[in-house]
Amino acid sequence: RRPIGAGDDASRCVGAATAILAGLIALTQTAVKTAIAWSTIAQMGFMLLQCGLGLWHLAVLHIVAYSLYKAYAFLTSGSAVEAVQGTRAPSVAAPRHVALGLGLSAGLVVLAGLLFGVTAASAPQVLALGLILAMGLAVLIAPSLATPRLAARGIASAALLAGLYFGLHAGATALFAGTLPAAPTLNALGLVGPAILVGAFAGAAAVQMRAPALTSAAWIARRRHLANGLYLDAALTRLLTPLTPCKA
Repeated sequence: RRPIGAGDDASRCVGAATAILAGLIALTQTAVKTAIAWSTIAQMGFMLLQCGLGLWHLAVLHIVAYSLYKAYAFLTSGSAVEAVQGTRAPSVAAPRHVALGLGLSAGLVVLAGLLFGVTAASAPQVLALGLILAMGLAVLIAPSLATPRLAARGIASAALLAGLYFGLHAGATALFAGTLPAAPTLNALGLVGPAILVGAFAGAAAVQMRAPALTSAAWIARRRHLANGLYLDAALTRLLTPLTPCKA
C-alpha cells in the first residue's frame, strides 16, 4: 500500500468543498432542474473525495449507482414537483432532535461497520465515508423523532441503509480486487483530514435540517447568495469569455 500524498490531499479538499457547497446551494434552488444540476455537481465532488481517500472501488460503484439514480430523478421530477406542491410545509427537526439524530445515525454506522469488520483501525477511510453517510441518514432520522412510530421506521430505514453501504463496500472490494489499487495507509496525522471532513458534513446536515425554520436576516442574506450559486457561474463566465473564439 502506497502512502497518501499531497495530490490526494488536494483531491480530498477540493472534493469535500465541492460536495458541501454544491449540496447547500441545491437546497436553496426553486427550479427542479437547477436543483438536480447542483446535486450532480455535489455528487461529482463526493466521487473526487472518494478518489482522494484512495477508495477507488467505491468511486466506481458510486458513479454507476448515481447514473441510475440520476436517470430516475429526471424521469420522476414532474411527479416530485407535484408532491412538493401538495405538502403544506417542509418538516423541520427540533434542535434537540438534530443532535440526537446525528448521534443515532453515527452509532448505527459504527455498529454496521463492526458487523462487516470495518473499524477506525482497519479501514479509517471507509469508516469516515460511512460517518459522512450517517450525516445524510440523520436528515432521515431527526424529523421522525417527534413520534415513536415514525422514529422506529426512520431508525430501521437508516440501519438498513448503513448495512447496505458496508455490504456494497465489501462486494466492490471483492469485485475490483487486483484491478484497482488498494486504499493507502494513514498515519496519525493523516486521520485528521477525514475527521475534519466528517465534522464539516455534520455541520452541513445540521443546516439542512434546520434551514426551513431559520428566519434571521443573516440567514436570509446567506440564502440569497446560495440561491445564486455563490455567483460561481458568473465568475467562471467572465474568466472563460476572453478565451472563447468569436463567432463570425
